[in-house]
Amino acid sequence: MRTQARKRLDNLFLAHMISAIGCGTICLLQPRLFLLFLHETLPMNQAGLEVSETIIRLYGSLIFAQAMLVKNTRDSSDPKVRKSFVEAYAVAFGLTSLTLLYAQFIEHFSVYNWINVIFFMCLCFGYSYFVFVEKISTFSLGDDSDK
Repeated sequence: MRTQARKRLDNLFLAHMISAIGCGTICLLQPRLFLLFLHETLPMNQAGLEVSETIIRLYGSLIFAQAMLVKNTRDSSDPKVRKSFVEAYAVAFGLTSLTLLYAQFIEHFSVYNWINVIFFMCLCFGYSYFVFVEKISTFSLGDDSDK
């Protein structure tokens, strides 16, 4: 049972890592693609576009770096480290979801922002499951026979 829970956690880490690589890369290389999610409903001048692109690239750098953190956490055998990352991501993605929902409800962001809301809520619920439901033994890699 614990082995299956560890595999589910590793699969969540893997999905998070892949999405962080993809989203981070797109943010860095094509930041205007993310403007589709952000402010389609508001007019923007060239200076606003340039500032938005810079902020999106900075955020993309952090997202891309998360992939490395998640990979190393996935490979870690220390259950406290793995649990700490799971707890931190549950909080981070919960707050991100609330922030995006707020922006959506004040009609600042486009309808495409719902993709972001759903994505971050899924990550929040995925990580929260391991915080509130699973035991600390889930976070341990165990011996090689458990893999």
